[in-house]
Amino acid sequence: NNQPLSIAGSLINLGAASISDFQINDQINNGTTVAGQLTGLNIMPGATYNFNHPVAWTPSAEGLQNIRVWADELNGNNDQVNSNDTISGTVYISNQLAVRKVMFEQFTSNTCGPCASVAPTVANLLNANNVNTEAGKVISIKYHQNFPQPGTDAAYTAESNARRTYYGFSGIPAAAVSGNAFNGHPVGLTQDVIDQVYARPTIFNIDVRSSYVNNTVSAEVDLTSLVNFTTPNTRLHVAIIENQINNLPGGTTSQTVFTHVNRKMLPNQSGTAIPNMTTNQTQTFTFTHTLSNVFSSMSGISVIAFVQNNDTREVYQSNSKGSVLNAAQGESFPLTLFPNPASDDVFISFESKANEQVLVRIFNLEGKMVKQQNFGRLSGGEQLLQVDNSNLENGLYFYQIIKGDAMITRKVSILK
Repeated sequence: NNQPLSIAGSLINLGAASISDFQINDQINNGTTVAGQLTGLNIMPGATYNFNHPVAWTPSAEGLQNIRVWADELNGNNDQVNSNDTISGTVYISNQLAVRKVMFEQFTSNTCGPCASVAPTVANLLNANNVNTEAGKVISIKYHQNFPQPGTDAAYTAESNARRTYYGFSGIPAAAVSGNAFNGHPVGLTQDVIDQVYARPTIFNIDVRSSYVNNTVSAEVDLTSLVNFTTPNTRLHVAIIENQINNLPGGTTSQTVFTHVNRKMLPNQSGTAIPNMTTNQTQTFTFTHTLSNVFSSMSGISVIAFVQNNDTREVYQSNSKGSVLNAAQGESFPLTLFPNPASDDVFISFESKANEQVLVRIFNLEGKMVKQQNFGRLSGGEQLLQVDNSNLENGLYFYQIIKGDAMITRKVSILK
């Protein structure tokens, strides 16, 4: 981006005298200090003044930029307290940006009366934003806690408790929006907050694909960076949720319907470290987990993913995808798989679009994934894939072929 940008901020007068003028300074990447004078003001003691630096900044390069801004020469004099005059931060400069989905995290319980009281209001707000849909603004996950007493919430997990302590919430109900855009009681969340976060572009795109065989959920997340990303301590969080649970065991309140319930974070509450990425680079992360129990049904399972900076708590981007088992729903695209029964190699023939991602997963009858082969992004046209089964024992398997957003599952007998 080589367009001039305005550096803006807020100054609070903590002194005893009004401020009529001051100097605002900025420094990019420890370079030359750029000073601007603001005059004709009347900032009363205790008042806040929103400023724009009179000298615009024209970035010279894309990528991460360190910015330092400070005020001095208040009414022509040195400030007597310098410890609160300066603020520093980072910003990514890019010629392309993505639409940000708003991440909503709520902390609740089926033994919490105030949580039950606020549930209809939260549901109305989320549904108004087409929550957890492709066209929606908001991605939602709810972490069930084991308090207040008697603490019998059957959906409680240690991971959900860890997320609560991560934000420093001592009580429930509580909510965080995009990590640091809103933190507090859900009743304080408004459509304006959601709209403001949604209006801010972001530097990541996330694509989620998920499926299940029996109780085993498989998830694949494509994370694409639109900048040269070098921010450390940034994590990818992936979670399996149940979209709706009716009459969750252990409940002591009037609430009987619970939505977007966290069941498992993959691999755990700490997430996965994101390495440095170049502009338009895509990193693919894969996860598999077998749920020990499901309160609704496997068809009501979804996978969500979000990227969060642990230093600032900002959630850069989020997305979700429902799990689909196409073996029970019929074919989603024409495909030929042969031979069947097979001894060693299995061949898969189909037609693909240009740059379409193709992945083959093999599950045993217990739903455990025993092999995964990523064929990457293929050129368009007729395809013939070869899958090596030499390490598989005799038996019946589910071959799951994922092509872009479509998927098909076939039963294959291995007989050597």
